[in-house]
Amino acid sequence: MSQQITVRKRPRLLYNDLGFGLEKPQLKTSAIQTNCNVCGKGLEEGFSLTAKTIHSGTLFFCDFHYPKSKN
Repeated sequence: MSQQITVRKRPRLLYNDLGFGLEKPQLKTSAIQTNCNVCGKGLEEGFSLTAKTIHSGTLFFCDFHYPKSKN
């Protein structure tokens, strides 16, 4: 994407010309099957999983084992 901004002195107007390239960016994705880090249950058993990122990495929890905040 390129952008060109032109300012003309008389009259005081701002022109913005956006140009988009014709090439589509490549998008790389990956997915792995995961289970609850506590009990091992996952989507196949009908449980939803929630990811929680901590200092040592990402942990996955089912609805029963997701740590509740103590407010």
